[in-house]
Amino acid sequence: MPADAKQTTADDNSLREIESLVRAVPLEEPPAPAAAQAEPDLESVARDLGISVEEVKALREASLG
Repeated sequence: MPADAKQTTADDNSLREIESLVRAVPLEEPPAPAAAQAEPDLESVARDLGISVEEVKALREASLG
């Protein structure tokens, strides 16, 4: 058997081993979206800022508009 054939066989065996290891690793689920992206409760925002819910709504509409 020529040296090239031995090298090819060794490479094939290494690749098969790597492929089997990759298949053995379970896929992870993507991370859940960050809580900061969720819209906060208007009442809690009003309480945190010390203003009324109506003022929070007005500020929100002004910043979105």
